[in-house]
Amino acid sequence: MENKTKKRLIIGTLIGGILVGGFILANRVKKLLKYSIKFNGLKFKELTAKKIIFDANFDFKNNSDLTIDIKNQEYDVYINNVFITTIKSDVEQTILPETVSPLLVTIDLDTPLVVNRLKTLGDGSISSLLKIVSTFKEQDLKIVYKFGIKFGFLTIPIKFSYNDKIKNWS
Repeated sequence: MENKTKKRLIIGTLIGGILVGGFILANRVKKLLKYSIKFNGLKFKELTAKKIIFDANFDFKNNSDLTIDIKNQEYDVYINNVFITTIKSDVEQTILPETVSPLLVTIDLDTPLVVNRLKTLGDGSISSLLKIVSTFKEQDLKIVYKFGIKFGFLTIPIKFSYNDKIKNWS
Protein backbone atom coordinates (compact mmCIF):
# COMPACT_ATOMS: atom_id res chain seq x y z
CA MET A 1 0.00 0.00 0.00
CA GLU A 2 1.29 3.46 -0.86
CA ASN A 3 2.04 6.04 1.82
CA LYS A 4 -0.67 8.36 0.43
CA THR A 5 -3.26 5.59 0.68
CA LYS A 6 -2.18 4.67 4.22
CA LYS A 7 -2.34 8.31 5.28
CA ARG A 8 -5.84 8.71 3.82
CA LEU A 9 -7.00 5.47 5.47
CA ILE A 10 -5.69 6.59 8.87
CA ILE A 11 -7.26 10.06 8.54
CA GLY A 12 -10.57 8.54 7.39
CA THR A 13 -10.57 6.09 10.30
CA LEU A 14 -9.84 8.89 12.79
CA ILE A 15 -12.62 11.10 11.39
CA GLY A 16 -15.05 8.15 11.43
CA GLY A 17 -14.11 7.35 15.04
CA ILE A 18 -14.64 10.95 16.11
CA LEU A 19 -18.03 11.08 14.37
CA VAL A 20 -19.20 7.80 15.95
CA GLY A 21 -17.92 8.90 19.38
CA GLY A 22 -19.69 12.26 19.01
CA PHE A 23 -22.93 10.52 18.03
CA ILE A 24 -22.78 8.19 21.05
CA LEU A 25 -22.00 11.09 23.42
CA ALA A 26 -24.83 13.20 21.93
CA ASN A 27 -27.33 10.36 22.53
CA ARG A 28 -26.17 9.96 26.15
CA VAL A 29 -26.49 13.71 26.77
CA LYS A 30 -29.94 13.72 25.10
CA LYS A 31 -31.10 11.08 27.61
CA LEU A 32 -29.58 13.11 30.44
CA LEU A 33 -31.61 16.15 29.42
CA LYS A 34 -34.82 14.15 29.98
CA TYR A 35 -34.38 14.60 33.73
CA SER A 36 -37.03 15.54 36.26
CA ILE A 37 -36.72 17.34 39.57
CA LYS A 38 -39.43 17.07 42.20
CA PHE A 39 -39.68 18.93 45.48
CA ASN A 40 -39.66 16.47 48.40
CA GLY A 41 -39.95 18.52 51.58
CA LEU A 42 -38.50 21.01 54.04
CA LYS A 43 -36.87 20.67 57.43
CA PHE A 44 -36.59 23.91 59.43
CA LYS A 45 -33.42 24.49 61.46
CA GLU A 46 -33.88 28.11 62.60
CA LEU A 47 -36.85 30.44 62.38
CA THR A 48 -36.40 33.98 63.77
CA ALA A 49 -37.39 37.51 62.78
CA LYS A 50 -33.94 38.06 61.23
CA LYS A 51 -33.12 34.65 59.78
CA ILE A 52 -34.76 31.52 58.40
CA ILE A 53 -32.60 28.43 57.85
CA PHE A 54 -33.98 25.19 56.47
CA ASP A 55 -33.06 22.17 54.35
CA ALA A 56 -34.92 21.68 51.08
CA ASN A 57 -35.01 18.17 49.67
CA PHE A 58 -35.46 17.42 45.97
CA ASP A 59 -35.57 14.17 44.02
CA PHE A 60 -33.56 14.25 40.78
CA LYS A 61 -34.51 11.54 38.29
CA ASN A 62 -31.60 10.74 35.99
CA ASN A 63 -32.81 8.90 32.88
CA SER A 64 -29.33 8.53 31.41
CA ASP A 65 -26.60 5.98 32.07
CA LEU A 66 -24.24 8.77 33.18
CA THR A 67 -23.22 9.44 36.78
CA ILE A 68 -23.41 13.18 37.47
CA ASP A 69 -21.11 14.76 40.03
CA ILE A 70 -22.53 18.13 41.07
CA LYS A 71 -19.77 20.36 42.39
CA ASN A 72 -22.00 23.32 43.27
CA GLN A 73 -25.60 24.42 42.96
CA GLU A 74 -27.25 27.81 42.69
CA TYR A 75 -30.96 28.55 42.49
CA ASP A 76 -32.53 31.91 41.66
CA VAL A 77 -36.08 32.00 43.05
CA TYR A 78 -38.82 34.14 41.52
CA ILE A 79 -42.45 34.50 42.60
CA ASN A 80 -44.72 36.05 39.98
CA ASN A 81 -41.56 37.04 38.05
CA VAL A 82 -40.20 39.03 41.00
CA PHE A 83 -36.72 37.99 42.13
CA ILE A 84 -36.88 36.83 45.76
CA THR A 85 -33.52 35.26 46.61
CA THR A 86 -30.54 33.21 45.47
CA ILE A 87 -29.79 29.92 47.18
CA LYS A 88 -26.31 28.42 46.92
CA SER A 89 -24.69 25.15 47.94
CA ASP A 90 -21.07 24.13 47.51
CA VAL A 91 -21.66 20.62 48.87
CA GLU A 92 -20.65 18.05 46.26
CA GLN A 93 -23.41 15.54 45.49
CA THR A 94 -23.62 12.57 43.12
CA ILE A 95 -26.60 11.73 40.91
CA LEU A 96 -26.57 8.03 40.11
CA PRO A 97 -27.44 6.73 36.61
CA GLU A 98 -30.97 5.59 35.73
CA THR A 99 -32.35 6.26 39.21
CA VAL A 100 -33.81 8.92 41.48
CA SER A 101 -31.19 10.54 43.70
CA PRO A 102 -31.77 13.01 46.53
CA LEU A 103 -30.52 16.58 46.29
CA LEU A 104 -30.21 18.49 49.56
CA VAL A 105 -29.81 22.25 49.77
CA THR A 106 -29.51 24.23 53.00
CA ILE A 107 -31.27 27.57 52.60
CA ASP A 108 -30.21 30.56 54.69
CA LEU A 109 -32.56 33.54 54.22
CA ASP A 110 -32.25 37.11 55.46
CA THR A 111 -35.89 37.52 56.57
CA PRO A 112 -36.19 41.36 56.31
CA LEU A 113 -34.68 41.36 52.79
CA VAL A 114 -37.01 38.59 51.57
CA VAL A 115 -40.06 40.30 53.13
CA ASN A 116 -39.14 43.57 51.37
CA ARG A 117 -38.92 41.73 48.05
CA LEU A 118 -42.24 39.96 48.72
CA LYS A 119 -43.85 43.36 49.31
CA THR A 120 -43.07 44.28 45.70
CA LEU A 121 -45.40 41.49 44.53
CA GLY A 122 -48.41 43.68 45.24
CA ASP A 123 -48.86 47.37 45.87
CA GLY A 124 -46.58 47.31 48.95
CA SER A 125 -49.39 47.36 51.50
CA ILE A 126 -49.82 44.84 54.31
CA SER A 127 -53.23 43.84 52.91
CA SER A 128 -51.67 43.10 49.51
CA LEU A 129 -48.94 41.00 51.16
CA LEU A 130 -51.54 39.12 53.24
CA LYS A 131 -53.56 38.41 50.11
CA ILE A 132 -50.49 36.91 48.43
CA VAL A 133 -49.71 34.83 51.53
CA SER A 134 -53.31 33.59 51.77
CA THR A 135 -53.25 32.52 48.10
CA PHE A 136 -49.62 31.38 48.22
CA LYS A 137 -50.19 28.08 46.40
CA GLU A 138 -51.75 29.94 43.47
CA GLN A 139 -48.66 32.08 42.86
CA ASP A 140 -46.22 31.39 40.01
CA LEU A 141 -42.88 29.99 41.14
CA LYS A 142 -39.88 30.03 38.83
CA ILE A 143 -36.56 28.53 39.79
CA VAL A 144 -33.47 29.00 37.64
CA TYR A 145 -31.10 26.13 38.35
CA LYS A 146 -27.35 26.61 37.88
CA PHE A 147 -25.23 23.51 38.45
CA GLY A 148 -21.49 23.09 38.19
CA ILE A 149 -21.07 19.55 36.84
CA LYS A 150 -17.72 17.89 37.44
CA PHE A 151 -16.31 16.27 34.31
CA GLY A 152 -12.82 14.99 34.99
CA PHE A 153 -10.77 18.00 36.01
CA LEU A 154 -13.25 20.47 34.55
CA THR A 155 -16.41 21.95 36.02
CA ILE A 156 -19.02 22.55 33.32
CA PRO A 157 -21.79 25.09 34.05
CA ILE A 158 -25.34 23.89 33.31
CA LYS A 159 -28.34 26.24 33.51
CA PHE A 160 -32.05 25.48 33.17
CA SER A 161 -35.32 26.69 34.70
CA TYR A 162 -38.70 25.42 35.79
CA ASN A 163 -41.84 27.53 36.10
CA ASP A 164 -45.24 26.48 37.47
CA LYS A 165 -47.84 27.28 40.12
CA ILE A 166 -46.60 26.56 43.63
CA LYS A 167 -49.41 24.03 44.16
CA ASN A 168 -48.03 21.90 41.30
CA TRP A 169 -44.53 21.58 42.76
CA SER A 170 -45.30 18.87 45.30
